[in-house]
Amino acid sequence: MADLRTIPQSTKERASIARDDSRRIWPPGPFRHLMVLCLVVAAACSSPLAFKEKDGKSARDSAMEALGRHFADKKSYPRQLAVVDFSQPSCLKRMTIYDLRSGENDTFLVAHAANTGDMNAERFSNEPRSEMSSLGLFRVGEEYTGRHGRSLRLHGLEKGVNDNAYRRGIVLHSADYVSSTAMLVNLLYGYGPRIGRSSGCFVVSPEDIDEIVEKLKSEGYIYAYFNT
Repeated sequence: MADLRTIPQSTKERASIARDDSRRIWPPGPFRHLMVLCLVVAAACSSPLAFKEKDGKSARDSAMEALGRHFADKKSYPRQLAVVDFSQPSCLKRMTIYDLRSGENDTFLVAHAANTGDMNAERFSNEPRSEMSSLGLFRVGEEYTGRHGRSLRLHGLEKGVNDNAYRRGIVLHSADYVSSTAMLVNLLYGYGPRIGRSSGCFVVSPEDIDEIVEKLKSEGYIYAYFNT
């Protein structure tokens, strides 16, 4: 038999129990507000409004075509290929590194340049001092340690599209503004749930830089794509 002491005796009592349950579900104080912000970020990034309409070839298909043109006279492909889909908003993990031998892949956040757009990339350039990202195929050069820590030099392989990359100092490095914290701060200031922006470099999270460098430093390639 049920214990009568555990059964609510009135509407008022039931409402009181419901409030107690909600307090157990939602964390107190500032943690509650942080959870709400996280939910807003997740909803904004998963909304259809955050995506540009796509058609035709995928980013990976375009990358493989570019790689095929570059390696047309060579005997073998590289093992690691990073595909950056700038058609996607910056709050998404839009860099995918493919192991072309095993078929495995991993995804990461990556920033675009300040003059390329806000949350969504819109404009691209190969010109020095443009403060824009460049598209196309890049060969990963030497690893070095700079003011941003571990970094990779990049060589643009497409004339008129990204062949000024080395001269422009376009590299891959990490920065704190590529993080969920940066998304929340930008959301609070009215910029939407985007990560920070670079001067043209491919910028990733400090938490991911070691893994990305290890994958790409040995003759890796990067392909930056945008669905026009």
